Amino acid sequence: MNFKSNFVAAALLTACAVSFASPVTALQLEDDGFGSLVGSFRGFFNGESFTFEAKNGDSLDMLSVTGTEFGGAGFVIQDLWFDGFSVASLNSNGAVSSDFSNWSYSVANLKAGTHTIQVFGTEFRDASFNGLVTITAAVPEPQTYALLLAGFAAMAFVSRRCKPD
Repeated sequence: MNFKSNFVAAALLTACAVSFASPVTALQLEDDGFGSLVGSFRGFFNGESFTFEAKNGDSLDMLSVTGTEFGGAGFVIQDLWFDGFSVASLNSNGAVSSDFSNWSYSVANLKAGTHTIQVFGTEFRDASFNGLVTITAAVPEPQTYALLLAGFAAMAFVSRRCKPD
């Protein structure tokens, strides 16, 4: 009897924990016409998570999160996490600036894959926060272009030599 009640209590506790877990939202990044990918997000919960995809070498030009404040309501941002670490601890890898309601972070040379943004703070009266992500694709180095041109020149040389008379 004791095992059965413990099992039911554990099942209910798990169901409650799952129902209160912060949602994860995938950001849709769109081309802004100037060579960058831009995505915006809006959240309402402490610990809410957002994900986006990046290619190897892309730069996170700006991750900006702003808490809203109006009429006695507001969302005060207390911490911003990027890929599981507080941006304050990532200061050596990127630029960080913050005050109580505005946080921003940038970093060069992202690794390929999915990256996670997580916002922590205190909400007062159903307030929210807004965010913006701007990514610039990696630009090839001059050596890459030199190698590409050398390859085209070699192909042209070989194709001219092999033409039948």
